[in-house]
Parts: sequence; C-alpha cells; structure tokens
Amino acid sequence: MHLPIINIQKNGESKYIDIIQNAFEKAKKYESKLSDWIITMEGMSGVQYRHFVNNLFENIENSNYLEIGCWKGSTTCSAAYKNLIKTYCIDNWKEFGGPKDQFSNNISRCMTESDDKCDIELVENDFRKLQYDNIGKYNVYMFDGPHSQDDQRDALIVVKDALEDEFIFICDDWNWGEVREGTRQGLEQSNMKVIYSIDLRTTPDNTTCSFENGYERSDWHNGYYISVIKKLNK
Repeated sequence: MHLPIINIQKNGESKYIDIIQNAFEKAKKYESKLSDWIITMEGMSGVQYRHFVNNLFENIENSNYLEIGCWKGSTTCSAAYKNLIKTYCIDNWKEFGGPKDQFSNNISRCMTESDDKCDIELVENDFRKLQYDNIGKYNVYMFDGPHSQDDQRDALIVVKDALEDEFIFICDDWNWGEVREGTRQGLEQSNMKVIYSIDLRTTPDNTTCSFENGYERSDWHNGYYISVIKKLNK
C-alpha cells in the first residue's frame, strides 16, 4: 500500500480552497521560505507539513492563527516564519517533558529572523479553562492538544466562539480513530459543515507511525486533517 493515504473531498466553495491546494502542492516538493533550522527542529510534525503551513500563511490575508498544543514550537515557527501573522498559542506543558524554555527560545529566534513580521502571544493554561469569547477571532485553528475522543470533541465545542464563521481547521494525529470520531462529534454538536478536507494518514490501520518514520524525520508524522469549516449558525 502506498503511503500516505490521501482522501480529498469538496462540498462547497471557499476562498481558502485554492490557497490550501497550492500550499499542499508546493509542500510535496519541499518548497517554502523555511530555514533549515526549522525544517530539522525536533518536533511532533513532519517536514512536508512544515512547508505546507508556511506556504499557507504566506497567502492568507489578515492571518489570525490559533494553535493549541505547541511543545517545542515546530508548527508555530513553521507557520509564522517570515509571514505577516498574528498567532495565539495555548499550552500547559504538562506532557512530553514540558519544554517551555525551548519553545520560547525557538519562538524568539523565529521572530528575530522574521524581522518581527509575526506577532506571537503565549498563554500557559489548559485549553478548557480559557474564555474564548474575548481573545479575538481566528481564521486558522490548529489543534494538537490531548487527543482522546472527548478532547477532540471539546476542541471544537469549547473554542467555537474564537473562530471566524468560516475557518481553516487543522488537526494532527489523524491516524487515530478516536481523533477522527471526536472531531466528527465536535463538528456535529457545534453545527459546523465541512466545505473542503484533506484526510491524510500515514498508517492504514489506526496505528501510530513508527518512531523511525515520525516526527521531523517524516513528511506528515502521524497524519493530518486539513479542512475548511463553516459555521451554520452563530
């Protein structure tokens, strides 16, 4: 079986679809503005994903990016590097060694090399404990927090007030069935419609990618869901 397994679906129109498609095609060629230190940074994201998200924000006007789950900052830096972007990061650093200092150092370097084009704000907290009706509105949302089925459901229900009526939603660890089911429940219970989606899995059977084929050594780590979501009511 050829990996990754990619399933693309389109259920409507959006200004974001062409942007996503173009960013995705460039990423498959390993093309972006990223510096080598970001491409090779230890992190829970694949190399082609890093190129993808850098390309994505290069072409989105008024980029407002919400990221839950940051670890050492490989995805944050990839998104922000030399892009005009406002980023709001949430993590409590309670898992995987809690490398907050390394995250901060990586973010500082990213901002310096980007000539401070990117604005990155960090909140250290559990994502469920925040009030999302007063942190602004975001048109791109990446969830890489805890990944139980309930976590995935709440990632959309709890955060809904901080999201634009139409937004790009990205979730990693898409190989896992509980991640996909929790996301489905969150979309349904939040009354949201999927306009466009790239379902990308790096294993065929709900398993985790191997250590040798994951992280910064991989193209897409443990799978990704890249989608355009529309709220059906406010």
